[in-house]
Amino acid sequence: MFEIFKSEFKRYRLWAGIATVVLLGLYGFIARLKPFLDPDPGQTAMMYLSLISAGAIFGFIQMILHRRANHWTYLIHRPLSPARIYLGIALAGAAVISMVILVPWFCMVGGLDAFTSTVVDARHYTWGFFLLFCVLTSYLVGSLAALNPSKGSVLLAIILLWLMDTQPENDFLQYFPMIVAIAGLVVLNIISFKPDLSTYVRKPWAIAMMVAPMSLALMYGSAMGTTVYYHMPKFIMGTHPDNNPIDGTMSYLWSLEAPEQLAYALEGSNHPRKESYTKQAELADFDYIDAREWVFPRRGQLYTMDLSYALMPAGTGSVWQFSHDEMLLIGYGQIDGKPAGALGQNGFIEKLEDATDADRFTDVPILAGEKFLMTRGTIYQLDFVDRHMDIKHQLPEGEEYIRKPEVKENFVAVVTTKRTLMFDPRVLTEDYGPAEPDYSVNHPTDVSGFSFIDTYRLVDGYLLMYRSNHMRGFDQPGTQVIHAKMGGETELVHARAYDIHRHPSFIRHHFEAISPVIIGVHSTFFSATRPDEQPQMTVTNFMEGKYPANVYRVAIILMVICPIVVFFLSRRHSLGRAQTTTWVILCAVLSLPALAAFVLMNPWRLDKPLT
Repeated sequence: MFEIFKSEFKRYRLWAGIATVVLLGLYGFIARLKPFLDPDPGQTAMMYLSLISAGAIFGFIQMILHRRANHWTYLIHRPLSPARIYLGIALAGAAVISMVILVPWFCMVGGLDAFTSTVVDARHYTWGFFLLFCVLTSYLVGSLAALNPSKGSVLLAIILLWLMDTQPENDFLQYFPMIVAIAGLVVLNIISFKPDLSTYVRKPWAIAMMVAPMSLALMYGSAMGTTVYYHMPKFIMGTHPDNNPIDGTMSYLWSLEAPEQLAYALEGSNHPRKESYTKQAELADFDYIDAREWVFPRRGQLYTMDLSYALMPAGTGSVWQFSHDEMLLIGYGQIDGKPAGALGQNGFIEKLEDATDADRFTDVPILAGEKFLMTRGTIYQLDFVDRHMDIKHQLPEGEEYIRKPEVKENFVAVVTTKRTLMFDPRVLTEDYGPAEPDYSVNHPTDVSGFSFIDTYRLVDGYLLMYRSNHMRGFDQPGTQVIHAKMGGETELVHARAYDIHRHPSFIRHHFEAISPVIIGVHSTFFSATRPDEQPQMTVTNFMEGKYPANVYRVAIILMVICPIVVFFLSRRHSLGRAQTTTWVILCAVLSLPALAAFVLMNPWRLDKPLT
């Protein structure tokens, strides 16, 4: 096996060396244009897309070259088991990928750490391993697509969605799923690496391992079908709800101007000032507040998930970056790179070495503007010239901010888990010392029940219109208009329910109808790895019957029909009892996507017996 490893590595070492140098040069070029460790979403997306695609292509080409008739015969008939032959080849491929990914990254990050004042934490080094695991996953998917005759092997790339689109609360949840995915793909590659590459997977446990991620990809692919049989025909006929808003639906709001939206939300209200509010809205200053909950940063998280990079206070010539290792804001000269001290939760510190445990933040703060620092419960105002820090606003215990303050023309909005706070902009930006909100409005529902708050400035306060597709509960759109009066009093003006939906239930809840188990597991996983985000579907909602009846009917019909269909297909393919039973169970649990996976994992044309 070691000889195979050496031979395979030598085959690609030149190309690996060239790729390493090119990637290191690209990193250097980026560093000349902007801070290299700035979590730029565009830069990160391009890096992921390029390297992961290259890994998949490399894995596919590597195995395709071995599959050539004479080469395959020579390779597979060595005095080694197929598993050890594959491991020798795969380990060489992994070594090549590790060289290309880790060497440039460690050179770049190590250079910044050693020769510049840029804050470099352990998490910046470990991100190289995160990227390596992602590329290894794509490499194994590419090699599996070359080795396995299944036409859907490439769909296992959906695993990368589960690995990359997460912001877990700890490193275990960050890396353990990646290790499990890589181990599973290695096993699938080993059982696919066999003398006769035209034979399909027949081991029941291997079938289940391939079907689970493949079904997830097919479920997403099924959403494209709605374009064919619903959206496109309606657009062609000119009857699509997007172009023809339906009166009585929540989406009808979007087709109206701001004053008309308020009038629409107040329809059916018996409030004595309804007409007055409607007329005032025609002349009122309109704005909106984004109330979608953020995933706040955690200590040691991937640097690409950071919400901010650095503070560069005007007139100071300094840069301040937050260090996860030190849990302090560290300053240095923008030009000369000389240390400028540190900043902790108790204020400025002349030298980093003088910091005590009491100075270190307990949560990772968010940098806001040029002079604000924000944790989950406190907003600090900073003065870098006179070197002092004040608590601008602090929430009571049990209440947290859900996102940064939003600066508007007439107010600064801060949304918490319990209230909407509106401050005078001058109090926050110009004055020092604690700030009290001019208006404090308790949320009419849980913060997960609304996404935006429309505001109308009146002569005696503000009208706030909370709106969401789940305002009154799951799948129950609604709006609530609240009058926040001067002096602090608030009044609920009107709550409206929208019982008519823009799209039919099968379109709105397509995933739940196609496969409730898959979307349930998917939502559960993401609610665990992105704790501040609400899952698309919960077992509770489904079991309590909160979905429309048609969704349950379609789901049950598919979960009954699919096992029957796959049973007869298995008989037609002459599968054994164990394989047939496996497919019937998978289709009963995973429904239509598992049936589609059967079609992809078995030959489309059956050989006719010779006569």
